[in-house]
Amino acid sequence: MACICFFRPFNHLASGEFTLDRAKRVLSINSLPLSADPATYASGMSSTSDVLRFLASIRNSGSVAYLGDVTWYNKNYSLLKLWADLLDHGNIDIDRLRINAEDYEEWDYLNPVVDLEVKKVTNKEAP
Repeated sequence: MACICFFRPFNHLASGEFTLDRAKRVLSINSLPLSADPATYASGMSSTSDVLRFLASIRNSGSVAYLGDVTWYNKNYSLLKLWADLLDHGNIDIDRLRINAEDYEEWDYLNPVVDLEVKKVTNKEAP
């Protein structure tokens, strides 16, 4: 089973789940709902599949996104870095998305500005 995003007409993105049954030689494709609310994703946005669905939602929404309950950032530093880029620049730089070659469901987002800010705050709090 894999989740991917793909292009649709009119420059929108959709999300689908592809399931291959090798014994029956059948490929099933199911569409998955999109949401810009991180709380709606079962993995808490920790999986690459979920972040791709999230990015498709953000792309389709234009410049609007749902912030909702922001306690998710305590649990997902990669998502915090991605979200900060969205808020600071109004878009996501897909070239900053990193997917682990050994585990395709593990991802990170490069944002050195957030890393520096967090380091400054952490150093101030240290005794």
